[in-house]
Amino acid sequence: MESSDLYYAIKNYIPTRYSRVDPSNNEEPVPEYLTCEGEKEPLLLQHFLKYEYSVKNGGKYYLCLGDCGMGKTTFLINLYYQTLKLHKYKCVFISLQEENCIEQIEAVEDQPKTILLLDALDENENALTDYEKFSTLLERVTHNFYRVIITARTNFFENETKEQISNNKSNISMLDKISSSRKYYIAPFTDEDIKKFLRKRYHYNLKKFKRAWKIVEKNKNLSVRPLLLRFMDELLEEEYSFEYDFQLYEYLFDKWIERERRNINEELGKNLYEECLIMAKKIYSQWQKSGKIGVYLNDIKTDMSFDGIEAIQLKGHALINRTSDGMYKFSHKSYWEFLLAKLAISDFMFADELLIKNFDRATAFLEEMIQYNKTNLDQSSPSFYVGVANYYLKYGKPECAEEQLKMVINSYSENRTLHLYAHIKLAESYWHQIKYESAKKELNMLYSSVFNSEISIKNVDLYSKFAIVFATYCRKYYLIAGQEFLEKIIAFLENNKKVNYNLLKCYNAYSICCVNHKAKQDLMEKMGNIIEKYFKHDQYAKYLYLCAQSWKTQYAREELLNNLKQQVRQYARFMDSYELMINNCDIAVSMYAYYDKQNLFWEYQDTALEYFGDAFDICILIYEDTDYTILNNPYIVILQDKLVLAFSFISVRKLSELVDPILDYAKKFKCIDEMGLFCSQELIREGEQELEDFEKRESCFMLALELTQNNLYKTAEIYLDLYDLYVENDQKELGKQYLEKAYKISGDTLEIYVRPLYCNILRAALKVYRRGIDRDNIIETLLKIIPQIYGTDSRKKHIYETLREELLTIKDQRLKEVCIELLQIEIKFDVMEDLYDICNKGNEKMKFIGYINLIIMKKDSLSLEECNVIEKFFREKEEYIGSDIARNLYDIIKKFKRGGNKGGFIENREYIGNKEIQLSKLEHKEKNWGFFENINISESDINKYSEFDLRKELEKKFDELFGPID
Repeated sequence: MESSDLYYAIKNYIPTRYSRVDPSNNEEPVPEYLTCEGEKEPLLLQHFLKYEYSVKNGGKYYLCLGDCGMGKTTFLINLYYQTLKLHKYKCVFISLQEENCIEQIEAVEDQPKTILLLDALDENENALTDYEKFSTLLERVTHNFYRVIITARTNFFENETKEQISNNKSNISMLDKISSSRKYYIAPFTDEDIKKFLRKRYHYNLKKFKRAWKIVEKNKNLSVRPLLLRFMDELLEEEYSFEYDFQLYEYLFDKWIERERRNINEELGKNLYEECLIMAKKIYSQWQKSGKIGVYLNDIKTDMSFDGIEAIQLKGHALINRTSDGMYKFSHKSYWEFLLAKLAISDFMFADELLIKNFDRATAFLEEMIQYNKTNLDQSSPSFYVGVANYYLKYGKPECAEEQLKMVINSYSENRTLHLYAHIKLAESYWHQIKYESAKKELNMLYSSVFNSEISIKNVDLYSKFAIVFATYCRKYYLIAGQEFLEKIIAFLENNKKVNYNLLKCYNAYSICCVNHKAKQDLMEKMGNIIEKYFKHDQYAKYLYLCAQSWKTQYAREELLNNLKQQVRQYARFMDSYELMINNCDIAVSMYAYYDKQNLFWEYQDTALEYFGDAFDICILIYEDTDYTILNNPYIVILQDKLVLAFSFISVRKLSELVDPILDYAKKFKCIDEMGLFCSQELIREGEQELEDFEKRESCFMLALELTQNNLYKTAEIYLDLYDLYVENDQKELGKQYLEKAYKISGDTLEIYVRPLYCNILRAALKVYRRGIDRDNIIETLLKIIPQIYGTDSRKKHIYETLREELLTIKDQRLKEVCIELLQIEIKFDVMEDLYDICNKGNEKMKFIGYINLIIMKKDSLSLEECNVIEKFFREKEEYIGSDIARNLYDIIKKFKRGGNKGGFIENREYIGNKEIQLSKLEHKEKNWGFFENINISESDINKYSEFDLRKELEKKFDELFGPID
């Protein structure tokens, strides 16, 4: 902090008043004061000096909370100054904005006799990115101090801590020490306080005092934000009155820029405002990356020269300052937040990225601008309306966003980029309202417009935004077009070395709409490598990677549950209200699915319901409607849909109780056509649960079929459900009719051919039809496409099991390939026996050993059950295989059971795991057990010889042991 700022803070200090309740909760800024015995006035500085310092059994931690510009730092500076004057305690002031603040705290000597003052918790980058971790660290390094007094913005502490405590009850005792410490809320100035300030400022200049007081009476927001009183000299030049805070900030920026242009030459200063806007955007990017609220100009000079900012006088009332290491920041966070609000209504591409609710003053400024616009329509631009629509889409009613966007589309068609963007966001607003058919119409129109257009540096950002929204639609409608268009965008970005957040968002969207498991696995590997290379410590990149990983189709997986929890706990700042609502619902759904599978559902039911409750709270905030019993807005319907999904995993209630209100909503608001696909999914879930009621199941599936006639994928899926239903109820001929329909559709539809559904249809056909179809062709097709569709996903198991049954019947040599695939998923005794038999018949007994060996080597771990299966199998076959081999194997299995490494198989799978070296290499001649010990190549060997080719070396070793390939 500049010495002039310190002098100003002490010289003009007006004693800070406090409240024990948040004054921002009151309609009028009149605080509720709770004083201690003997206190005449609730003055915070005196309260600490005379009471809190002297109480022997008082608390250690104190929080002084206040809104932006309320004087938190000024209070702490004066508390530091007055504490030192007591000559009773040591006192240390540390700004938590400093990167090395923890090191500064640790370096303080004689901590038990020291009062520690920590300023701006809400501006610490680590507190912003991982509050739980930072609060743990902060408690550890401060617990020895006599008193610890921390300042922060009110809204930051409430939001961050509430989330952490509710989601991590095991850690509540640590969090309590800070989050549940004694809180003092800094109160607004009273009229008397303002008069005291003005007397100090203008001494006995009665004329200036009266003029200043007249300005205050016109602008009551000056009393709420004492920071703004510093600019009274500028305000005295022209006696303006400001209805809104943003107008006052506009005035201050204009005056500052005008002053700086006089101080530096006009040429340098002409772009100063534009430079400030770009700096504000770049600081936002830095905030996304690390939580820092500052930027080094050398890092952003590719955009423009920034000659104006570099030339300004960084002193006094400058709105920008520079740290000792050259980082530029706005001298108060509210100045940056004002510019964010301006950008939200002037730069629609940036507004698309901006999550403004993370910044309370920026949000207040934007809402003021929206309110001001209602009576000043002639001063608004199309960018303003698009910016407002963005705000409503993220934090408000999508119906309001739709209204704004339609106005732009109908009235401002001359700007093609803006017009195209408005159509993209209109489709998104339809999607949020579950108007799927309207969204489909918009997106198909856009797709036909942009798909054949040439992608360029100029339009790639806009086209990327379309591709990301289009991907969501394509996933819901099971279309491959979303994946194809994203492939074009991704290829362009990669070829032009545009390795940025836009590329990562496209990767994330691709993971959402990719048509099969293999495509997703390949994408995740690429994305992980990109992040490791270019975004190693980037918080936002890590969040996007987590999003891409969370494929919400396997809710019963613990990995998905942990992933979703991490997103909400650690990265909620990167979500808008809609996304946060969806993620809270998905955590609850995943808890239902996972804990029911673990037979622990009743133990975790209350926690799961809390997540649904959090989602419901968001609905209430947006729609201001607390009646959940009647579905009367789209977000409540989406929440109801998630409840249906959650309860579909457990059989404790009739799903019709949850599905019927959704159907009633669609009928009531006459949107059954819009919601056809949505409603059909509800009916399918209801039908799948009605296991004992054939007629009810049939009715649900038939009604769902009526609602999805325009979607071939869903139609084929329901045909397959009907086939299962009729076969289960001994109506096989009727079931075969629906299977035949599914089979015919799947052969002509690309979207089905490349998805698991096609495998399931072929599997069913293989089980049902003994004649009339080319069974051998189906087997060959499945063997070809299963790896392409599923990759390493274990859900391919049931397909391979059907193939195994079929190949066993016809005694086909392809059984060997199927058994190997099944054993890689799970080692089972009967499958091992089938593989052994087919190898034994071909006099390839030792090849069987090699297969098992390689299968184990490729696994990350073996379960105890798998170890027992292997041990049991080889004990039974010891006589035929050889006692030496069996004993070696027993030793290896014992190591697995003890949690050891893979023993004689291989020490490090990294050097043997090349995709090219597949099990087919075992077509070499007989081998011995020493093979895997002889090829244990170390990393140092590879680094030593730059021309070393691992594959060739392994092939050479195979040839030495087994002889050349036949």
